[in-house]
Amino acid sequence: PSLKLAVEKMLRQVEKAQDMLNTQGPQIISKIASDFAAEFTVHITDYMKRVVEQTEHSVGKCWPISQVYNATVTTACNKILDPYNGFWASVGFILVLFIPSIILSVKLAALYQKSDPYPGPLVEAEYLYDAYADRDNIPLANVNEKRKKKQQQQPRYHESYENSGAGAAQA
Repeated sequence: PSLKLAVEKMLRQVEKAQDMLNTQGPQIISKIASDFAAEFTVHITDYMKRVVEQTEHSVGKCWPISQVYNATVTTACNKILDPYNGFWASVGFILVLFIPSIILSVKLAALYQKSDPYPGPLVEAEYLYDAYADRDNIPLANVNEKRKKKQQQQPRYHESYENSGAGAAQA
């Protein structure tokens, strides 16, 4: 029996809701739609106020735009333009310095081709000559020994022009 009562009660409520929708439905739907539109308008207005405030106080200072500009300028100048400027500056220095030196060397080459013969005898250098071979590199270190060696090496008989065979032959 209780199921039958519950179903009947439910049918009465559905009929009552149907009657209410038929009579008051358009007014209820228009009220819900106007409430939704009013709430949506409030949200849009708040969002627009926030955008204007952020534009005036945060973006209006141009800090983000300034950072983008500075990063772009720094990257473009330091990474792209400076190497090209260095290359063209070096090309300019080479042109300024090498072209006059090439002209000067061509002029001097013509002068170096004109050579006068050397009037004296040719002397060949002796490359194996060592000027310090028989000397001591530290002066006054072995003075007494050098004197002893000189005295031992000196012959007792000094040959001169008079006592040599050449002077005796002419006399």
